[in-house]
Amino acid sequence: MLNLWLILFFMLSEHHAIYISVVEMELNDQKADVKVKVFSDDLIDAVKNFIPDCKSTIDEVEIEEISYYFNSHIQLSQEAESLNLMLQNVERYEDSYFFDFSSHYDQNQKLTLSFGYLMELFPSQQNIVKVKKDGETKYFKFQSIGQTEVLE
Repeated sequence: MLNLWLILFFMLSEHHAIYISVVEMELNDQKADVKVKVFSDDLIDAVKNFIPDCKSTIDEVEIEEISYYFNSHIQLSQEAESLNLMLQNVERYEDSYFFDFSSHYDQNQKLTLSFGYLMELFPSQQNIVKVKKDGETKYFKFQSIGQTEVLE
């Protein structure tokens, strides 16, 4: 995780806007834990764009709106069945939000991933996903809406 934060720090120290988000996924026998870190202003802009009458603000997010937004922009599926992300925890730290989601997961099936959140507003958005499964770690970089990766 430290390496991801160092990359993020150096990328943000440039003089132009960089849009990046970091996700950590841990896959166990029956459960997928997904931790998403996003900048609060970017998230609120995206949610307001997606839900025109949204009530979320930078200082306080509405759980139903956040769950709806992320479940519409993060797709996890197995055997053509979409997995629902259930929001477990929300933390705000300085200019960022940290969201903890969980979902049912079957380790015996392939998992298809798509992380297209924030990309509808920020064409240069990149979502870096770190996946831990069976003692191994893999990284994926999502750069466009609809991009998918398959985890065996």
